[in-house]
Amino acid sequence: MKICGFQKLTLLDFPGHLAATIFTGGCNFRCPFCHNSELILPEDFMEEEDILQTLKKRAGMLEGVCITGGEPTLQKDLPLFLEKLKAMGYAVKLDTNGYQPTVLQELCRSGLVDSVAMDIKGAPESYASIAGIPELELSRIEESVRYLMGRPVPYEFRTTVVPELHREEDFSEIGAWLAGADAYYLQAYKDSEYVLDRRFTPPSKEWMEALKNRLLPYIPHTQLRGVD
Repeated sequence: MKICGFQKLTLLDFPGHLAATIFTGGCNFRCPFCHNSELILPEDFMEEEDILQTLKKRAGMLEGVCITGGEPTLQKDLPLFLEKLKAMGYAVKLDTNGYQPTVLQELCRSGLVDSVAMDIKGAPESYASIAGIPELELSRIEESVRYLMGRPVPYEFRTTVVPELHREEDFSEIGAWLAGADAYYLQAYKDSEYVLDRRFTPPSKEWMEALKNRLLPYIPHTQLRGVD
C-alpha cells in the first residue's frame, strides 16, 4: 500500500464512528480544485506496518477507519490491507471517485467495505473537464452510481461546489441523474496552498442554499457541508 498520510483520530471522515483516516497516494483524476494535490504523484510513503501496529493498539478505542486519497481503488494491495483492518474489528469507509467500478463492487461484495462516499464531480456533460481528464469514460462513473444506488452498503454521493466550474442549472441535471439517492452532500470549496489551480473562490452560503433547493425535489436527503 502506498500510504502518504495517517490521521489517528477523526470525528468527521466516518460519520457516526470514532475513526482514523488513511490517505493513499496516486490518483487517476486531475481535478484542478483538488486540495490533496500532493497525493496525486507522491514520492514519500509511510510504513504500512507502523500504521497497522498503531491501529492494533487503538482497536479498543477506535471504531472505524476511513480510506481516502488520492484514489484508494488504484492500490493493488487494498483488499489485503482491508482484510487486516477487518480482522482487528474495524468498520471501513471508502472514499472514491468511482472510476474503478469493478474494484468497488468486489470490495463491497467481499464484505471489506462497510460504507462508501463517492465524489460526483459535476453534471455529465461537464464531468471530464471538471475531473481534468479529457478522455474520461463517463460510463464507468455511471456504473458505480447504479451499483451504489442498489444499496450494497450504506453510501453517500458528494460534490465539491466551485463557482467557476459549476452552474446553478448543473444541479438540476445532477438531481435528475441521482434521483432517489439515499444521501447527497454539497461541500463548499475552500482554498488552500495545495490546490492545483488557485483561481477558484469559495461559494456563498446563499448560492449553496439555492443549489440545495434545486436538488431537494430529486434527493430529499440533500445537505450542505463546510458552509459557515
